[in-house]
Order: sequence, then structure tokens, then C-alpha cells
Amino acid sequence: MTFRAKPVSNKHRRTQWEGDARQQLYVTIGFIALIILALVILAGAVAVTYYNDHGRAIARVDGADISIDQWNDRQKVEEYRLAELDDRIRTAVSSGQLDSTTANQQLQLIQDAAGKVPKRALDALIDSRLQARLAQDMGVSVTDADVDAALTEEATTAEQRKVSVIAVKPEQDASASSPTDAQKAAAKLKADAALADLKAGKAFDEVAKQYSSDASASTGYITKTSSGDPAWIQAVFALPLNGTTEVVEGTDGMYRIGRVTDIIPSKVDQGRNDRITQQVGLSVYREALRGDVVRKRLQDRVVADATNGQSEQVHASGVFVAYGDTGQTSTTPEFRASHILYSPKDDPQNAYTLDKNDPAWEAAKKEADAAAATLRAITDSTERATKFADMAKAQSDDKSSGAQGGDLGWFSAATMVQEFSAAIADKPHEKYEVIGPVKTQFGYHVILYVEQRKPPQERIKEIQTQLSAPGADFAAIAKANSDATDASAGGDMGWVARLQLEKQIEDVLFGLQAGQTSDIITRDDGLHIYRVTERQQRAPDAEQVTTLKSSAFDNWYTPRFAQADIWRSPEASDAGIQVNTTP
Repeated sequence: MTFRAKPVSNKHRRTQWEGDARQQLYVTIGFIALIILALVILAGAVAVTYYNDHGRAIARVDGADISIDQWNDRQKVEEYRLAELDDRIRTAVSSGQLDSTTANQQLQLIQDAAGKVPKRALDALIDSRLQARLAQDMGVSVTDADVDAALTEEATTAEQRKVSVIAVKPEQDASASSPTDAQKAAAKLKADAALADLKAGKAFDEVAKQYSSDASASTGYITKTSSGDPAWIQAVFALPLNGTTEVVEGTDGMYRIGRVTDIIPSKVDQGRNDRITQQVGLSVYREALRGDVVRKRLQDRVVADATNGQSEQVHASGVFVAYGDTGQTSTTPEFRASHILYSPKDDPQNAYTLDKNDPAWEAAKKEADAAAATLRAITDSTERATKFADMAKAQSDDKSSGAQGGDLGWFSAATMVQEFSAAIADKPHEKYEVIGPVKTQFGYHVILYVEQRKPPQERIKEIQTQLSAPGADFAAIAKANSDATDASAGGDMGWVARLQLEKQIEDVLFGLQAGQTSDIITRDDGLHIYRVTERQQRAPDAEQVTTLKSSAFDNWYTPRFAQADIWRSPEASDAGIQVNTTP
């Protein structure tokens, strides 16, 4: 039997020191890993915080995000502009260029706007994004030079002129919608006589007192862009200091003569860009201004396309039935009446606080009884209505309706206090019948009943039936039934071009052929029926051009805005912004 020796093992035995060192190494590596993980977590938290504070989307327009940083920056722009406007108004007051009453009204508007800055800012950003895309689609571009020019224009205070004015308004019959040619000619002769006196050397104030329909002979300071008749403003700015215009006929029918008594030249504010840099950031402001210029270029393009050359137009007429005071839900009869209110102590707002035995109640009742007796003694109903209106203007404690001869317009019984409604609706009444006095919490009402009509839905259906009859006279039916201001003209809307009216109406009108009548169209203001009498290729007339300059862009842009994919973050609701929370 052979025995082999066992091989000798050379395996190294670890010492205690080596084991401890390896364990320490693992601990160190683990500790470092934990530090790295903590740093990664911290960095992630910082990144998330930064994103939430700066990069997170507050809104989205057709897939393009608007970040919270961009929103905050735009708010700075809006705040700066309001502060600058506030400062200009206060400066104008201190220099005597603006009266305090007008200034206070404007400052109140600024204060109201300041409370809506977050919403104004986000709306502006959304519009800018959408309009930039629309401009690109139409080939409208804005360069850095265009933005530079806009900056300079904003920094320039426009030339201002102080103007004295003589304005002669043609007299017209109270029942007429416009003056006659003879009345216009008489007003023109009067204005010509005033101009002749001025040229003869008479003092402007003296001539103004003799001829002007307006007691005030001064307009204060105006600029070329001030509201007012464009032709007259153009004539004023063509004058030297102390120059006098010829007689200028305005689009409003007034005949005006102007004299320039002071000129404040235009001036560029050289320090404005520095203030913008400090308070907003020049690059931020330029970006906002670029959006403003894009909008202006778009508007100019749309208006130019709408006003230049010929396009298809429709000659239209319409019938309009207004909703009652309960709006689209109006399903009850409506009444027309006037009233004279006699309140205790002539104080309708606080009448309810008086004890029912207070002598002031009895005094008010005696006044009301006397008025009712006086009116009932007038047997001719038309004369009674005229007397009623005169008494309402002189005696009614309801100053609002009193100024209108007591007329309350059309109303439903549900919108009046119970006692008043019951007196009107309790039984049939004759036209111009005197009702009352009726006691309510406001005092004693002497009521003049005028008439009753059916609810809007019933009225428009009856009109539709009349219009569908063979040989129906649309103009006569509109004149007899329409609530529109053009009812006296048989509902004639004249020629209508694209973008002259809102898209809903435009789509209806241009969807009709000559001789066709629309179905009933439901709108926010009431119920409409339209008829197209003719279609032509024609250029817009002067009145249409004026309308298109003011309305074409909004009528073009509104439906495009409605079609855009716009989302606002729920956070926007914290700023009072209506939001769509579905991204």
C-alpha cells in the first residue's frame, strides 16, 4: 500500500488588522455613497423647486408652454406701464394740462387695472403667442428695428394743443332720429355767422356764448389721437398758434370752429430706457413690446384687406326681439309702465327704516293721492300721459326713472316688488290708466299703465309666422315689431361686408341668398331674424370703412382665438383667472 504525503497548504491567514481595515473601507464607501445620494436628492429637490418657481408651465397655446417666469416678467411690464401712466396723469394735473375730475376718473381706472395685473399679464402672453403664429402664417414680420422704433414712440410725449371750440348742433324734433336738411342748413348758417364774427375781431368767448350749443368753449389739451371728430382734429393740428379753423362739419352732425391757444411740443423721455432696465429689464420689456407691434401689424393687415378693393357684400335687414329683464329665461308676459314715487322724507332708500306710524308716511301718501287725483281728472289719455311725464320729472323721488318721465321700460312682474307687480298684473288695464297710489317699502307709487306684451319666444315666433306669409312686407313687420334701433327704418341694416359684424351674424347673412330669410337666431341680447335682399361685389363706403377700422380685427381674431388650443394652469385661478385644468 502506497502512502502519499498531504500537500502543504500555503493559504495566507488574515490578521485582525487586515479584517478591520477592509470593514472600514466598506463603511467609508457606503458613507460616500450616502453622501452622493443625498447630494443627488438635494440637487433634484433644488431642480424641482427651481422648475416650480421658474420653468413650470402656467399656460399653453397650441402646445407651446408659457412659463411662470415669463408670467412674472410680464406682470412687471404691466405694473411698470400702469405706474408710468399714473405718473403722467399726475404731472398733467400739476402742469394744468388736465383737470382734476378727469384725472381722478383716469386714476381710478388705473387702480382698477392694477388689481387685475396677473390676469392682464397672462391674457397678454396668450394673445402674443397666438398672434405671433397667425402673423407668421400671414407673412407678417417684426424686426428689431421695428421694436426700437416702438420704444422711441412710447418714450415720446405727443404734441398737445389747447383748443377753444364753438360747436353748433342742428336742432331737431324730439320724435325724430336725425335733423332734417333744413335744420342742418340752419346750423351751418349759424356756424358761418360765428366764424364771420371771429374774423371781424370779436372775442372768442363772446362769440362762443352767442352761438355755441355747448356752454363750455374749451376742450382743454388734445393730441392727434384724442377722441373726437377726425376731420376737426386734423384741421386743428394744421394751425399755427392762435390760428382759427374754418367751419368743420363732423361725422356726428356738429359744426365746429376751433382756435389753438397753446402748443406743447412733442418730447422724447431720454431716461425711460434706463428706468425700464432697472425696474423690468430691457430685454423683457422689448419682448412684450414686440408682441404689441405684431398685434398692430396684424390689425393693419386685416383692416387693409377688409377695406381695400371690392368684395362680396349683402344688403340685409333684421328683426330683433329683446329679452325681458329676466334674460333668456323670460317666459312670462312683460309690461310697460311709468311711475311717480313719493317717499317719506323724499328718501326711498331709507323709507323702510321708518316706523309705519311716522308722520312722513302720511305726508307722502297725501302727495301721491293729490297727484293721482290730478291725473285722473284729465280725460284725454294722451294729455294725461304728457302731464304724467312732466310731474315725474319734477316730483318723483326715483330720480333715475323720473328723468325719463317716470318710464320704467319693459319689465316682468317677477322683477318688481310684490305690491307693485300685483297692482300691474292683477287684472287688465287700459292704456294710460292711472293705478294707485300703491304702497311699497320705498313709498307710494302713482303708476301709469302703458301696455303688455307676450314673452320674447312667443313674440319672435309670431313674427316668423308673419314673415313666412306670401307677399309679407319685411320692412313693415320690422317697423311694427322690432326692438332694434333701426326699427323705424324697417330693420334696414344697409350693406354688410365681411368682418363688419360678429362671425355668428356674418355666417348667417352670407349663408343666405337674395330673397331668403333666416331661421330664428338666438343670441345673448335677444332673438333675431335676418333677411338678405341683394348680393353684390362692391367696395365699402365711407361709413363701412369707419366701422371696419374699429371692428374688423376683433371680428377676425375672436373666432381664431376660440379655435386655438389654450390651457391655463389651475394656479391661474388664484389670480382670479378662469381656467381650463385639462392639459
